[in-house]
Amino acid sequence: GFTNHQIYELEKRFLYQKYLSPADRDQIAQQLGLTNAQVITWFQNR
Repeated sequence: GFTNHQIYELEKRFLYQKYLSPADRDQIAQQLGLTNAQVITWFQNR
């Protein structure tokens, strides 16, 4: 599961960027303490 903070940050990012480049994904994953796979999955299911 994701923390409220992680969801908030992902939602915020999603508002202005629907599709992430691999570099963006890496950065977000690192920043939020998530794996790339988690970030990819979240955006796919969004």
